[in-house]
Amino acid sequence: MVERLEKTFREAITEELRNSIKDMNVRVEEHKNLWYSLHVSDEGCIEPLGNEPKRGYDAFQQDIVIYETRGEREVPRVVVETKSGGCSTHEAITYSTKARLLKQVYPYLRYILLLCDVDKITQKLIKHGEFFDGILVLDFAAQRKGKNFEDWNRFVNVIRNEVETSRKIAQARKGSLSVKAFLKPVTINESS
Repeated sequence: MVERLEKTFREAITEELRNSIKDMNVRVEEHKNLWYSLHVSDEGCIEPLGNEPKRGYDAFQQDIVIYETRGEREVPRVVVETKSGGCSTHEAITYSTKARLLKQVYPYLRYILLLCDVDKITQKLIKHGEFFDGILVLDFAAQRKGKNFEDWNRFVNVIRNEVETSRKIAQARKGSLSVKAFLKPVTINESS
């Protein structure tokens, strides 16, 4: 039941997000594979070989990926992991580890955990989600009825900001930005 709701949630979010950020020159897709490990072999070759990351071969499949296309290459900007009905300590640690591994390959990548059917973000999720760039709650039932614009607008604004942050981090790492401050602010919105 939870898995089916999560699939419905992810599909609806993906479609609505595509429409909400289509002006940003990015693509939004479900079940995209991203490398979590690239290394140089003892023969001097980058491994794994091939242009396409494959799940199970040094790649994780992500729920939602927002990415840009540069020629023939795809540049992931934001990953959105969706969870329905809360997140256990084990899941929080697992997803946070996935975020860390992905950021080792894509150092500009932003990683958001989006929860539905929960009232708030638990302290264990905050404690164990150290590599998340954001955790948000979306009242999916209200969203589907068109009654939850505040949560949805917050989510879309976070995604827009994270895409821009990813772009700026990439530019700063290349030296194409004149950087005078590099800050990672934390915003906390209390639940009512």
